[in-house]
Amino acid sequence: VVGLVAASLGANVTLTDLPRIIPFLEEGIKANCALFCVTNSKSRNSFIRTIPLSWGNINDVNELCKINNKNGVKIGGTPDLIVVSDCVYFEASLAPLICTLRELARASSHTVPIFLSYEVRDYSLQKQKIKEDFFDLAKRYFSIQEIPSENLHEEYCSDAVSYTHLTLP
Repeated sequence: VVGLVAASLGANVTLTDLPRIIPFLEEGIKANCALFCVTNSKSRNSFIRTIPLSWGNINDVNELCKINNKNGVKIGGTPDLIVVSDCVYFEASLAPLICTLRELARASSHTVPIFLSYEVRDYSLQKQKIKEDFFDLAKRYFSIQEIPSENLHEEYCSDAVSYTHLTLP
């Protein structure tokens, strides 16, 4: 949803997920094309695309950062912004996620902000530990700034969701 909204505002967007999920992302793009196809048709250089991205797979990161030419339009390249939504919940994926975020941020010639939102799952000690482990690992590679809810639009934030800004130091 975040990517579709960004595309509707004219951003170049790459949606990523595991290969088996890509058809669902593409279905979402087709179902919502009216929201961003008009915007993108005004600028021949705009795009929305899907790419499989398995966290921790450097080949997938390189493929995502590659620039392709499609009908005279450059598609792809290193990210200007990375948005991660609700991906901090499974212990085995924490290190691969951090690795992927670090490699994507390092691929760019400028500082790439990473905005991370995740559902607060502190209802169990196991889920609380997963969150703590994620941020302990993230601190090794990123500067981390929690975004207080009072700095967010009151209609679009929730106490059940945490918002964080990560950058490479």
